[in-house]
Amino acid sequence: MITLLRWYLYKTKEVKWKLEFWQFADKQLMELIKNPEELEKKFMDSLAKVIHESNKNNLDK
Repeated sequence: MITLLRWYLYKTKEVKWKLEFWQFADKQLMELIKNPEELEKKFMDSLAKVIHESNKNNLDK
């Protein structure tokens, strides 16, 4: 009986954490959808950084 109780408590915590994660992800996605220019800016900055690092590594070889 104690094992069943522990399993139940474990599953409730697991579900709680999954729900928290998806709520956080949904909130972040909604913020990005509201500001598509900011998303584009972040994406372009990251892409430029990756390309710059890639070119830098290729020149070192």
